[in-house]
Amino acid sequence: MTTGNDTQDLRVLVSYDNGSQLTGTYWSRVWSGGDSAPTPPSSSNVYPPGQELTRSNWSRPPRRGRGKGEHAYDMTLVSLYNPAGWYYSSGSQKSSTYSGLAGNCAYYSKWTVQDDYKLISQLKELLLGSDFNPAVSLAEANQALGTIFGVARALDGAISHARRGNFAAAAKSVAGYERGQGRKVPANLHLGYQYGVKPMLSDAYNAAKTVAHLTSVPMQKSYTVKRTVRGVAESAAPSLSYFSAAYGSDTGKIKAVLKEVSTVGLLGLANPASIIWEKVPYSFVVDWFVPIGAFLDARGVAQSLTGTFVTTRVTKFGVANPHPVPASIKFSPSWSEFRYRSVTVKRTVSSSLQVPLPSIKPLSKMLSWTRAASAVALLTQRHR
Repeated sequence: MTTGNDTQDLRVLVSYDNGSQLTGTYWSRVWSGGDSAPTPPSSSNVYPPGQELTRSNWSRPPRRGRGKGEHAYDMTLVSLYNPAGWYYSSGSQKSSTYSGLAGNCAYYSKWTVQDDYKLISQLKELLLGSDFNPAVSLAEANQALGTIFGVARALDGAISHARRGNFAAAAKSVAGYERGQGRKVPANLHLGYQYGVKPMLSDAYNAAKTVAHLTSVPMQKSYTVKRTVRGVAESAAPSLSYFSAAYGSDTGKIKAVLKEVSTVGLLGLANPASIIWEKVPYSFVVDWFVPIGAFLDARGVAQSLTGTFVTTRVTKFGVANPHPVPASIKFSPSWSEFRYRSVTVKRTVSSSLQVPLPSIKPLSKMLSWTRAASAVALLTQRHR
């Protein structure tokens, strides 16, 4: 577990006409999360051919097995500069900081459960267009497997010819393999074994070790999808001031480390609930208020995947350069230097894909009264 708190508070407490306030620069970053540690080498017993004693062989896992693992992480960062100045109130000038009068800022997130569903839908589309297959992932072991096959075929031919007494053909089988490896085999039978058959067995042994190494961790592949939704950052007191520079966004990301992909499930063939819902009369009308169809589709994706899922939500917003609302107030030009920034990160790790429940959409959130009226008309017609 790792935690930290890096705070630099350079503000000073000053007494103004509207009370004591902290003035100056403030910066803080607070975090907590799991530790990351690389996978250490491991040892295994080795049984060299022709030797009675065993020995320990230390080796690192394949590259895909050397990751530091996935871990949860939370972080909050706040940066602020709050300048001193003045403002006019009831015809008189008063001293204050900007945030002492108008607050820092307000942020309104536009991220909803619908965006969670769309993010999962992006993951589904990415997987259906991918070529992930654990069997295909062994392609890097093809050469080693080919070596084992070549040795087995050559030895099978040599043994078959030798049993029939055709030692010349047996020697030719061995020599053919050796020539394919760029080696020569002496005609002498003993030397032929020493420099022919023995290297073949060594090739097969080394190839088998390579395959064992490559398959020492499960076949897996990572997929990442991301979605960003713009939010609204504005003055906490919009009747007094507004910002000429403001931004805000929510970004969701899903990293799926998969060991198995059910294409049938992703296509929806193993998710009868979503199919049945689509066949319910006027189900699309209900979806306007409660997005059941999108929820069922997302649940179908979650049920068809096996692996580790890292879900990250990053919220960023900031404001700078405030201006007075002309009809409301006048304040010091020094307040234009005010700035505020906030970043929050929340990362969770789970063995299953989390799908939030659908939320009910009120009439005020409908796209138009025409659409609502159409929905009512359809339902009325249905139940006459």
